[in-house]
Amino acid sequence: MLLTVMNTTIKTTVEKAGAIFVPTYDIIAKDVPSYLPNPENIHLSEAGYLAVANEAFLPAIKESTLWDVSKAIQVNIKDSTTVKISWQEAKDNVGITNYNVYVNGKLAFTQNADTTAITLDHLKENTVYTVNVKAVDAAGNESVQSPTVTFTTERALSFTDIENHWAKEFILKAAEEGIMKGYADGTFRPEQNVTRAQAASILVRSLGLTTKEQAPFTDISSYDVGTQSEIAAAYAYGLVKGTGEKFNPGQPVTRAQLALMINRAYEHQLKHPYAVKGKAPFSDIASYNEETKRAITMLYEQGIVRGSEGGFSPEAPTKRSHAAKIFVNFSSLLKNTEVK
Repeated sequence: MLLTVMNTTIKTTVEKAGAIFVPTYDIIAKDVPSYLPNPENIHLSEAGYLAVANEAFLPAIKESTLWDVSKAIQVNIKDSTTVKISWQEAKDNVGITNYNVYVNGKLAFTQNADTTAITLDHLKENTVYTVNVKAVDAAGNESVQSPTVTFTTERALSFTDIENHWAKEFILKAAEEGIMKGYADGTFRPEQNVTRAQAASILVRSLGLTTKEQAPFTDISSYDVGTQSEIAAAYAYGLVKGTGEKFNPGQPVTRAQLALMINRAYEHQLKHPYAVKGKAPFSDIASYNEETKRAITMLYEQGIVRGSEGGFSPEAPTKRSHAAKIFVNFSSLLKNTEVK
């Protein structure tokens, strides 16, 4: 009776303080002679303490929620080698003195309990990392729970041949947004021409267009299935037309042809034709049909192109550097234009 009263008092007191009361009476009662061999000594035997630890305290610890593990940790990727990891303060913030931060299973940092964030730098780019946090008490015991996050660092956006190029900003932006890619040797090749197949593929991917139909072109069968599907999508959505049964996929896309693709993509996305506000100030586009002139005018009026020395050079091949600028500006236009 005395023990019951004492335990009830302890339970009430500790639970008011926010602690957890763990009953041990039933466990000791299973084998009193072994677990409490000396009736004159209140302390358990080693076997008794092991039983209480394994059957009472450890299950209670595992059931005790220090964190909502699914929400307790966040990652903010700063760049290709730097991330910020932050976590919620563990609920038992009184007994916790530190947090141990593990990176890919190895203890990387020990943070004071007052700090719930850490910046990891000098990481490897394009690499998978797993970070988990364990709370530590004054005795050095780690929490059973450990909020965990897995992330992949970004690939550094840099090309060896654009450092002093006028289109560097647009090239890096195009790569960052996944519009255009570089080559395996680390170059971008900004002065290389863009083919008609590449232009169609870039535009289709940037708009997320797909189709199950096949294009009616007889000269694209040598391309991989993915490129054929992208050309088919460009045709299905009216972005390209080709000449009869020919698409001429390997030919450089001219500036006028790319302007047409962009204008058609704009009208497809916004569900209405572009209304020109005036006349583009280019001296070399008068001989083109109205659709082409409207497309070039749209690019000029929306600040996507500027031309050079009063001309647009409509028949000139489109270089990768110019394509990067055009596609980045077009992407920005779509983001800032309300779709009706």
